[in-house]
Amino acid sequence: MSEQHDLSQLGVITVVFNPVRYEIRYKLYFEFKEHMARSGINLTTVECIFPKATKFGLPEQKFEVTRSDNPHDIQIIAPSVMWIKENLINIAAQRLPKHVRYIAWIDADVKFE
Repeated sequence: MSEQHDLSQLGVITVVFNPVRYEIRYKLYFEFKEHMARSGINLTTVECIFPKATKFGLPEQKFEVTRSDNPHDIQIIAPSVMWIKENLINIAAQRLPKHVRYIAWIDADVKFE
């Protein structure tokens, strides 16, 4: 028998940045998001795009998984990919709801069974 836990004070942060725009990354994110919702987890997603990436031969960037009108989504435009993941986690942690006492950051391509 599985034990039930109160997850109302847990905030999970996931970071999405995909300068090469691999489709599988978006697919895995949406599967992860659905799993978090089914599990009753408060998920905050921070997505970052790099508009200057085209000068390095990378595809044009646009927000793929977040919406500007969703309070659980954070959209960031950054000039560089250096140290971006750590910065995005910190930005999301600062914007979590006040009731959150515990934080986890989990890559969106992690699968739970």
